[in-house]
Amino acid sequence: MKNLNILITEDERVQARLLQHKLTEMGHSVVAMVDSGEEALQQARKLQPDLVMMDINLAGELNGIETARLMQKEMDVPIIFVTSADDKDTIDKAVASNASGYLFKPVESKRDVSVAIDMAMTKSAYDRKLKELNKALDVKVKERTSQLEEANVKLTKALERERELNDFKSSIIINVSHQFKTPLTAIHSSAELIKKILEMGAEPERAFRHTRRILDSVDNLNALITEILYVEGNDKQKDVFNPQVVNLRTYLHSFMDEIKLGVGKNHIIKSQIKIDKSKILLDKQHFHQIISNLMANAANYSEEGTTITFSIMVKDGKLKGEVSDQGIGIPEKDKAKLFDRFFRGSNVSYRQGTGIGLSIIKKAVELLGGKLDFESEIGKGTTFKFSLPVHYVS
Repeated sequence: MKNLNILITEDERVQARLLQHKLTEMGHSVVAMVDSGEEALQQARKLQPDLVMMDINLAGELNGIETARLMQKEMDVPIIFVTSADDKDTIDKAVASNASGYLFKPVESKRDVSVAIDMAMTKSAYDRKLKELNKALDVKVKERTSQLEEANVKLTKALERERELNDFKSSIIINVSHQFKTPLTAIHSSAELIKKILEMGAEPERAFRHTRRILDSVDNLNALITEILYVEGNDKQKDVFNPQVVNLRTYLHSFMDEIKLGVGKNHIIKSQIKIDKSKILLDKQHFHQIISNLMANAANYSEEGTTITFSIMVKDGKLKGEVSDQGIGIPEKDKAKLFDRFFRGSNVSYRQGTGIGLSIIKKAVELLGGKLDFESEIGKGTTFKFSLPVHYVS
C-alpha cells in the first residue's frame, strides 16, 4: 500500500495523537488533525487528503456521520470511522453512510489499522471504478436512447408519409373519379349527337358546337391529369429544383395567347408584362404550374364576360406576379384551409374542381423560394400575389 495523506478528525486529543503516531510509523502522512465536523470539511476541501479517519462523536454541531455524508457529496474520499460507540442505532447509521471501514477505540494494533486502511482504499477503488462504469453506461444508454428516438422519429415520419400517400390515393379515387365523369359524359353525349346530326344530314354548325364541347372536355381532362401527375410526382420524390434559361418575355406572351384561346376564352383577359431583361434562370415547370393554375382558377370561379387581370414585373430584385378576377370570392371561414389539399370553398356550388390546384401553387412557390398571398371579398373577386427570386442570365 502506498503512503497516504490522511486527515484525522477526533475530538479526544490523546486518541488523535496515538492514531497519528501509529499512522506515521506505518509510513503515512497526517496532513491535519481537527476536532469538529465543520473544521474537517474545511480542511478536506483545502488539503484533498487520500483518506479521512473520522470519530463519530465530535465537538460542534455536526457529528461524524453527518460530516461524512456532506464530505462524500463534495469529494470522492474514503472515510474510516474510529469510534467507541457500539450501540446498534449508531452502527446502523454508520453503515448507511457508506463508510469505507471501521475501527473501535482504543486503537492499539497497527495491524488492525493497516487492514482497515487496505480495505478502505480497496473499497474506494472499486467504488470509483463502479462509478466510472455507471457513468460510461449512462452515456451509452443516453446515446442508444437518442439513436432509438431518432430512429423512432424517422419511422414515425415514414409511416405518416405512407399514410398521407394512402390518403392521397384514396382521395384521388373518390374526388377525381367524380371530376372525370362530367367531361366524359359530355364527350359521350356530344359524340352521340354528332353521329345523329351526320346521319340526318343537318347543318354542320350544329355538329361544330358539339365538337367544341368535346374539345373543351378533353382540355379539362388533360388539365386534371396534369395536376394529378404533378402532385403524385412531387409526393414520390424529393423536392426537385430544376432551373433552366428561359426567355421570360417570349414565354409569357405565348402563355397569354394560350390562355385567351383556352380557359380565358369567355372572359376579358388583360395582361401587363414589365420585364426589362428577358433571359432568366427559372424552373419552368413549377413556374408554369403557378401561373396556369392561378389563371384557371380565376376563370373557373368568375362569370363569363368578366375581367381577369394578369400582371408581372421585376421589382426590388424579385419577380412579382398578380392575378385578379371579379369572381365569387372566398368566404372568411374558408381562408385558413384554402391551401389544404382537396379543400374546396363552401361557395363553389356547381363549379368543377379537385381542390388540389391551390396546394400545387403554394408548393411550387415554396420550391422556388418565393412567397404567396391573396386578398378576397365575397361577390367582388380575388387577387393572388406571388413573389419569386429572379436570377438574370447575361
